[in-house]
Amino acid sequence: MVDKPSTQVSVIALDHGHVEDQPVHKGMRISLSDQTALRLISECAVELDPVQEFPPFSLIEGLSDLLHQVDLIGPSVTEPKLLEKTQSKLLDGGRLNSLVEECEIRWFDTDLVPHVWNVLLCKSRRTVNIFAQLEAILRNLKNTSPSKCARERYSNEDRRELGLLPAHGPTQPGLPYHYRMIGPEWVRFGEELERLKHSQNAFTQKCLREGRILVFCPDHGITPPARWQREPYQYILNDRYSFVFAADLPKTWFAAAGGPLDKGARKASRDALRWLEECYASRSDRESIQKKDWFLQEMVKNFGLSKNAAKMVWKDANIPDMKKSGRRNY
Repeated sequence: MVDKPSTQVSVIALDHGHVEDQPVHKGMRISLSDQTALRLISECAVELDPVQEFPPFSLIEGLSDLLHQVDLIGPSVTEPKLLEKTQSKLLDGGRLNSLVEECEIRWFDTDLVPHVWNVLLCKSRRTVNIFAQLEAILRNLKNTSPSKCARERYSNEDRRELGLLPAHGPTQPGLPYHYRMIGPEWVRFGEELERLKHSQNAFTQKCLREGRILVFCPDHGITPPARWQREPYQYILNDRYSFVFAADLPKTWFAAAGGPLDKGARKASRDALRWLEECYASRSDRESIQKKDWFLQEMVKNFGLSKNAAKMVWKDANIPDMKKSGRRNY
């Protein structure tokens, strides 16, 4: 069916507008390069078309590369004092706090994997289940490709060579095995997708084990990360549990000198300082200049600073006429 993979991917527009300067309407199928497709999928502008001409191996490769970027999920939270602090700040009499030290804490249910992909792809919490979209491609092939029956079960080697995807086995002895004739390259795509599934589960387990994803139970509080050293999360978590990414916790909790998050916090402070001084330099209309508290809130919201860090930026900024009131003196 397929001789070789392609770097072009078919996608479906999710709304009216423009995609890469091309006018589109909702539901329109368009062809994009794999990198562009992945970016626009993460922005919720398009989704993968379940009908593909070639297996999108490059998308699987790109997603596999993301599974090395564990720091995007957040820093490790395994030190006892930090775990104790996290529990005391995030739990309030069994209630999950959604705001801690000016940081929004986003809680999720136990369907961990889609949220992990959301963070790796978007660095946000959009609902973009890219893995489910890849699975839909294989499912469409299974539903639409010609069928083949056999009295004996094919070996994996024979299936790869013949391009057969198992549909279902015999429902009772003596009945044939059913396969779908999808082609050798698509069989390989299915195997690569299965490897990606194992990799994503291992990545999620690693994040739990290192305390980068924290699990809470209202009755028992935080689940010690060491638990995930010995138990697979898939068989333990249920709808009584909630989890949070360490990347959402206040950055000041991890301000170890020279650490990677400390560098990130310093960069955020520098960016906030530059923004504040640009606002000061460009705004000349007396009525358009906001109060100090407004600037502090904007730095907390847009740069991920704690309130104390925002105050330090305000103190260091070269905005002499705004220091006291938040307005220029004219």
